[in-house]
Amino acid sequence: MSSKAATACWNFIAAGNFTLPMAKVVANVVAVEGYRPALANAKLNAQKYGLENIRWSGESVPVALGGLKTPREFYQNHPRPDAQRRQRY
Repeated sequence: MSSKAATACWNFIAAGNFTLPMAKVVANVVAVEGYRPALANAKLNAQKYGLENIRWSGESVPVALGGLKTPREFYQNHPRPDAQRRQRY
């Protein structure tokens, strides 16, 4: 995806290795990570690179996407074995 008009959701972002580059090519990113220390690391990494178009969420994907009115695409970064228990779509 390479549209600056798009909003992407990236699930299980960890430290943001894929999320941060995505934020450079789309208008907005909804970054979802249930593990709070990883979410904090990703936020620090985004701040280091001056990325301000990321909405961070420690909630489930449906909650994180709530209220979005723009078209969006969904990406899941290497799902963990317990993903079904952690995130219900």
